[in-house]
Amino acid sequence: EVLDQWILSRLSETVTAATEGFARYEYADALDKTNTFFWADFCDNYLELIKKRVYNEDGSFSAAQQQSAIRALYYCLNTILKLYAPF
Repeated sequence: EVLDQWILSRLSETVTAATEGFARYEYADALDKTNTFFWADFCDNYLELIKKRVYNEDGSFSAAQQQSAIRALYYCLNTILKLYAPF
């Protein structure tokens, strides 16, 4: 799904920026990039937009659409944990 591709692309940009911050020993920059992604992109936008597709209570989404959201959500959460606790 396009929305899932969007969040994964934003996550990739965040990982790149955080990695660059760590490489420069600018831990605050890495944390800032991670926080911005987590609160603005992930929580405020993505989670709100995929709730209905993940739960699919009325059956209006196909299994493939639902799985796309679930897998993107899993990948994002796993990566976010690594960004917040890199050591």
